[in-house]
Amino acid sequence: MSDFYDSDRYGARHVLVMAKVADGALGSAASAQTEYNRKTMMMAVTIKDWNLEVLTGATCTGTGGVTTEVWTLKLGKSAAGTGSISNIGSITVGTAGAADNSIVDGTVTETNLAAGDDLVWYTDAGTALGDNSLIARANVLYVERYT
Repeated sequence: MSDFYDSDRYGARHVLVMAKVADGALGSAASAQTEYNRKTMMMAVTIKDWNLEVLTGATCTGTGGVTTEVWTLKLGKSAAGTGSISNIGSITVGTAGAADNSIVDGTVTETNLAAGDDLVWYTDAGTALGDNSLIARANVLYVERYT
């Protein structure tokens, strides 16, 4: 009988795609924390990296009269899906915007999630561009943790 650690899959990198309904447009400036997608982990994993795959780009529209407003999208961990989200990474789409079919790289703190923890793609209040202008999905790089 083979041990997991002898498997060629040990340490293999996997990508999890997170998207809003039909890669829908990400909304205007949020008045409260807004979740775009939540995935419950079915196994223990370590989050390694993430990026934003821009389908339709956006520039800042100066929502609320703030011409320097940017869009900060976040990746978070919710232990056992309790609802409380701890931020583990972010991506900012600045006033220069993001072009169609581009990739915006994010920063992430390498984080372990146990089976049953939720990975959440979200934005906080007041951190979004207006006019539902950005259509994107998040690509999250992870490795399975054998416990």
